[in-house]
Amino acid sequence: MRKQIVIFLFILIISTSLAQNQLPENNVNYLSQGFILTNLNSLGISNTNNSVSNIGTTNPSSLSNFNRISIGGSYHFETKLEEAYIASIGHRRISNELPQSIGIVFPFQNFRLGLAFNQKYNSSPEFDSIPITTVNFPDGTGENYKPVMETKVSSYSVSASYLFDNLFIENSSLALGARLTRNNLVYHEGLLSYSFDVESEKYNWAFGVLFNHVFDNKKSFSAGILYESDINMKETIVHSDKNLNNNPNFSASQFLLIYSANFPAKVSLDLSANLINNISLYSTVNYLLWGDVHPNLKNQFEYSFTGLFSLDENLKVSFGFFTTDRNYKDDMLGLNEKLRAVYLLAGINYKISLFNFGLSIADSHLFSDEWRKQTIVKLEFEINF
Repeated sequence: MRKQIVIFLFILIISTSLAQNQLPENNVNYLSQGFILTNLNSLGISNTNNSVSNIGTTNPSSLSNFNRISIGGSYHFETKLEEAYIASIGHRRISNELPQSIGIVFPFQNFRLGLAFNQKYNSSPEFDSIPITTVNFPDGTGENYKPVMETKVSSYSVSASYLFDNLFIENSSLALGARLTRNNLVYHEGLLSYSFDVESEKYNWAFGVLFNHVFDNKKSFSAGILYESDINMKETIVHSDKNLNNNPNFSASQFLLIYSANFPAKVSLDLSANLINNISLYSTVNYLLWGDVHPNLKNQFEYSFTGLFSLDENLKVSFGFFTTDRNYKDDMLGLNEKLRAVYLLAGINYKISLFNFGLSIADSHLFSDEWRKQTIVKLEFEINF
């Protein structure tokens, strides 16, 4: 029976609902550290000024910024967290051999078409070793094991935008964009000799508007608005007690468990200005509607600011910050005081002929709460034909 006790213990730790007359629900993306800073790149973290590799998560109207066929990709690396949740549960990223994002844009006059892949969520909770006990050895057999619970959510999207020149006033433009995304959840769990996989799929969409006005001397100002719909993925899995017990005389029964991964709808406002030679400023406010996908979560604001400096026509550097958190309505476990993150951002982008190479770093050790101190490094490349 020891395996039954183990699996129900972990279900109790990470379940999000266990209401009467309802199936228990296991939220497999409960670690906030697994939500990736998808817009991070060497130019900052803006929804409207970003690399082609990130078009699957930025404002789709910003496709209008690409005037040539462009293709790019990125790789994401981050430090492991020894403690990221209650009971000393840690966090680490998995499958680092896979790219974080890939994007390609095809322009045709004022129309743009974009195809993209990106990882939306990536986490494997890290547990302390657990002693194996039996009836004959209630204090332990001397052997230990670690549960395995790996969650990845990947997204595949198609985007389109159209640019209207001088629609309202001279030297201005208005771009409209839309994106349709297929999101795939892959969850793997292993407890001793028992393991299983869960897969789910859900579509969501996004719509964006980007206004840009160019003043004299090529100074400019732009404003963008983005709305992205929520994602609710759920799969019901039938577990058999026979799989959890090695006793051949054990009478098997079955139980059901829902596995879910939820992402909130998002509203974003982006402002940017290029009013000083070789210096551009970008700010973003995201409003995440967590309360619509989880009854115990409050809606959340995220803020970012970036300064981009052009040292010459081929070399750019950026500096900024990004803030995020997670707040529970009923905070019995004191999580609200441990999940705020403030990332300091730095990036460098170098252009060689048709190629762009970028390096960005986000570090949250200085101002973040206990469970959000980590370093992220992202490498990117881009080709503009």
